[in-house]
Amino acid sequence: DCALWLTGWALTGAFTVELILRTISKRSVGEMCLSAYWWVDVVSVVPDYVVLTLDLAAGSSHVNQCANHLGDSDNVLQVLSEVLRCFRVVRIL
Repeated sequence: DCALWLTGWALTGAFTVELILRTISKRSVGEMCLSAYWWVDVVSVVPDYVVLTLDLAAGSSHVNQCANHLGDSDNVLQVLSEVLRCFRVVRIL
């Protein structure tokens, strides 16, 4: 469970860097907003950060699953994030 949690955040970090680089490389905001790949990147990365922010704000112990091994995926945003991450990995392959 800990390895899966670490892998998920490593992928989120890599996808975030890719999103930032893709955003910087666009010539205009209009070009960026019309890019389907840019929206796939945004939609797949944002839920991870939303879940992290909500968990930190609520003082949840689910933030570091390696420390407490509470790998419950009962949060809808977490499940959605994991599904979107799978789509991103498939798109890369």
